[in-house]
Amino acid sequence: MNIIIQVLVFSILIALTAVTYLTVLSIRQKLSCTTGMMAAMLIGSMTGLITGTVLGADQSFSINCMLAMIVGVGGGVMLGMPFHAMAVLDGLMAGVMSGMMGAMLGSMLSPDFLLPMSFFLTLLFVIAVLLLHRIMKQEAGILQGTEPNREKMKTGSILTVCVTIVLFSLVIMGSSYKDQPKAPEEPHVHTGHHKMSE
Repeated sequence: MNIIIQVLVFSILIALTAVTYLTVLSIRQKLSCTTGMMAAMLIGSMTGLITGTVLGADQSFSINCMLAMIVGVGGGVMLGMPFHAMAVLDGLMAGVMSGMMGAMLGSMLSPDFLLPMSFFLTLLFVIAVLLLHRIMKQEAGILQGTEPNREKMKTGSILTVCVTIVLFSLVIMGSSYKDQPKAPEEPHVHTGHHKMSE
């Protein structure tokens, strides 16, 4: 099961990183260095964090830490290179830090939580990449950027608060649920009367 999870998660990481890199290459002249730093930091930090988490079940902490940092640094530097040395440095440091954090998270997770945590982090990565692509295309003039009005901001804030409370409550309820332990069986006590010899 761990192999299937790892293959699936790494396939998503590679696909999202490749699509982001190709998007950056196609419109890099229209993007600011700040956007490039954001892209490098996002890819470097999330790839390192997810790699360290997913490999935590199979690798020792030392090996896992090195592998996660290599993946995070590679992704961050690759996304920063089309921009500026500052973006490269940002991606590099994000990869180092997230690789260590991912390895720590992966080593501390119980095997039962490996699957939900891996998919939770991957879902956050997908959402972050989608938002990044939207920001980059708006900055490049491909998408029309609209300023959110007061009503949209209010609705979005309320929705965010509600989703946060629901997710928090679900995790708390799930973690507090425990199967009732079975009462240990009492040992059988022999109460036979022994004849006393006179």
